[in-house]
Amino acid sequence: MFRTNDDLVFATDHRDPRSRALVMARGIVGRTGQYHTVASPLYKETYDLATGRCVSGAEYTLPVHPVRVQDGRVLVVVSGRDEQGGGEQGE
Repeated sequence: MFRTNDDLVFATDHRDPRSRALVMARGIVGRTGQYHTVASPLYKETYDLATGRCVSGAEYTLPVHPVRVQDGRVLVVVSGRDEQGGGEQGE
């Protein structure tokens, strides 16, 4: 799970799509153009936190999960591998 400096919350899988290692929580959060992103700590691919699309040109996709902030609690839906979403405004 990631919270950006403009208070948006995103949830992704922890597994790096390229290496399959459980390291994404240690990724570097930032922005690439209009996208809130996370860079893999291993091979440095950069992923759009809202869609999981690799914005650095690789053919990998980071699974993302719908997230909502309600009453100060972060709620994440982890039901299917095809679910896409994120970016709910935090509190």
